[in-house]
Amino acid sequence: MKQIFEQRKSQGVLCEIYCDADFSKFSAGIIQAVDDGWILMSSFTPEGKPDGYFCNHIEAVCRVNTDTVYLKNLQKLMRETGTRPMLSPVPLRKDGIFPSVLQYLLETKKICTVEILDDSDLTLSGILREWRDDCLLIDTLDAQGRKDGLSVLKTEDISCVSFDGEAEQQLKIITDK
Repeated sequence: MKQIFEQRKSQGVLCEIYCDADFSKFSAGIIQAVDDGWILMSSFTPEGKPDGYFCNHIEAVCRVNTDTVYLKNLQKLMRETGTRPMLSPVPLRKDGIFPSVLQYLLETKKICTVEILDDSDLTLSGILREWRDDCLLIDTLDAQGRKDGLSVLKTEDISCVSFDGEAEQQLKIITDK
């Protein structure tokens, strides 16, 4: 799968990334970086607008599509609205994409969403407080942007981390007020 991602990255093409076994949900975007275990992708809404970034564990991905009708229409919408692919703001470290994203989130204090155990229904959003080798400490936010305690997650159980997307931007707006 890593080779497929590297090819798609070098081509700069839009991809659909599926992580659910029933293929009911996917993210559409352009792959920014690939390493042995993770990909970093800039994502787009169905309307062709930027939707932040996600860092996904390669083993969590069960399907990759390109050249679909959906992606061709998304490309048209992006062209019509003047949307350009976004370059990742994450400085990539030598030790990989996942540590690079975590360091970036720790330094910027951006709201992120973390998916646990390859299950899009097991997510939490918040601000990364601390990163240790084996776990993350996240100041959790509820759907209304209220502080909702501290969560400790084992890093090995994390399948995806997203940031700067619509969901995180909405949380930031309601949290700041």
